[in-house]
Amino acid sequence: MFEKEMKIIEKGTEEIISKELMLTKLQKAEDENRPLRIKYGIDPTGYE
Repeated sequence: MFEKEMKIIEKGTEEIISKELMLTKLQKAEDENRPLRIKYGIDPTGYE
């Protein structure tokens, strides 16, 4: 379950700390009928 969503999330992603945790969060968001919140972790002092 959530294979399509994981492919979308993984595209262009450098690292997912825990795929199991991500799947749990996807399931919880679906169960609660709410959007999934994802942290956009960038370094604001970086050059890019």
